[in-house]
Amino acid sequence: MLEASICIVSKNRQSELNKTLQWINLNVDLNHTEVLICLDGCSDDSYLLVEKFSYFQWLILQESIGASPARNKLYKRTKGAIIFGFDDDANPVEKGFICTAQNLFKSNPKVGILAFREIRDLTVYNEVQNKVRGEFLCSEFIGCGFAIKREVYFKTNGFPTWMKIYGEESCVSAEVLDCGFDILFSSDLVVLHRVNLLIRKKQGHNQYRFKNQLINSSKFYLVYYPFRFWLYKLGRLYQHNFIKYAVLNGTFFFNFFQAGIATALFVFELPKYRKVLKLETLQKMRDLPAPRI
Repeated sequence: MLEASICIVSKNRQSELNKTLQWINLNVDLNHTEVLICLDGCSDDSYLLVEKFSYFQWLILQESIGASPARNKLYKRTKGAIIFGFDDDANPVEKGFICTAQNLFKSNPKVGILAFREIRDLTVYNEVQNKVRGEFLCSEFIGCGFAIKREVYFKTNGFPTWMKIYGEESCVSAEVLDCGFDILFSSDLVVLHRVNLLIRKKQGHNQYRFKNQLINSSKFYLVYYPFRFWLYKLGRLYQHNFIKYAVLNGTFFFNFFQAGIATALFVFELPKYRKVLKLETLQKMRDLPAPRI
């Protein structure tokens, strides 16, 4: 079995994907690691990278199916003992990240997922890394950079096909915890996330994220929580989003009601995906901190 698989899903971000693949090409031993990329219905020049990095494995989808279903398809093709997931605009900071992950998994046999520290600026990396270090168990991982044991991933349902983007990491995290494994945050694993918030805001990503996060949070409760928690969880979720966002902006108001309709319609599909978590898992998720320091 290969030591590792690196998986990346990309849609219409040819320039950022090229930077990430260049970094991997220069810093990863490809004799022991496979690299798998899914182009999720790209309409830009991303396909030109297929020839440039022909020794990587490519899954090209003509129609976009969303980041989470695309991950689901891609991860089924992996052969590495450890699966690393990165966003197309993110790359590890340290060249030895695979070895670091291997050692952490070996030292912590109950750990199923390693959560990377996310940084946005390399200029402050050394200062932050020297001042703030640590390891702790956490409730979930950040999707721009993480590692999961392949054997653990395939004990779960994998990335959900019932949501497109925003929230899929929480689903995998919950199922890993429910299987009896832990999620470990380590400051020794660092991912540089080259996100441009200004461009995303101009492209309307705030509204898109709001709508999809509300829909997916609703679906998360419906799929994983016992029925008796539904009213409380969904009531608080919609009350918070209505007061904080919907009443202050017409677009958010419209998206709020669209999300409600989408959630109601999802109830008819729910029996296909329902997977109620153990009560001790729900308690563990509440007690553990988020993967950030």
